[in-house]
Amino acid sequence: MASQPAQAQGIQEKISTAIKNRIRSELRKRDVKIEGSLGTRKWREKARQLGIYEVSQNLQILELLEGQVKQIEAELRERYVDLKPVKLLESIPGIGFIIALTLYAEICDIKRFQSPEKLAHYSDLVPRVRQSSEHTMYGRKAKANRWLKWAFIEAAWSNINWCPEGRLAKVFESAYMRKRDKKKAIKIVARKLVDIVWAVWTHEEEFKVMPDEV
Repeated sequence: MASQPAQAQGIQEKISTAIKNRIRSELRKRDVKIEGSLGTRKWREKARQLGIYEVSQNLQILELLEGQVKQIEAELRERYVDLKPVKLLESIPGIGFIIALTLYAEICDIKRFQSPEKLAHYSDLVPRVRQSSEHTMYGRKAKANRWLKWAFIEAAWSNINWCPEGRLAKVFESAYMRKRDKKKAIKIVARKLVDIVWAVWTHEEEFKVMPDEV
């Protein structure tokens, strides 16, 4: 099972993004603007009514892909929804079923990691530092798990969008003010999320949402 949930969603997101970009490109070529989000049924109906073959074709492909992914998720949910670690992880804001299952698949046994720091290193959320007398260089760790890194970063984005007034959203704002780089800022949030995941899973206690995070 390892990596399958992450691969399924990761590949789907890449393909979906490419298709959405093609749709937007076709509209830009014709100087057409549609208010709202491409992900809504209302937006898609308006796009179809334009009668642009390339747009309608790509929308059909996108919806077929989305349907297949929903089917895969339903099958995974039927098989793994009762796993205790998955249920625990789903209690954390920003972590849905697929991300929770990905974390479970990649970590397997949280006891492998004696501390959240060790899990963060394995998830490539702490850069490897190589120093010489004149230079300090940062790089990716050879044994880092790229799917865990992806899962934590996706969960971090979901968390700050779901809880814009929450603690991690404030961490993101502070990090962005310092770094002026959203990718670096969200990586800091993901690192904080490692601590939460480790604690929830290790102590087998659901995450308690604070009043300011609702």
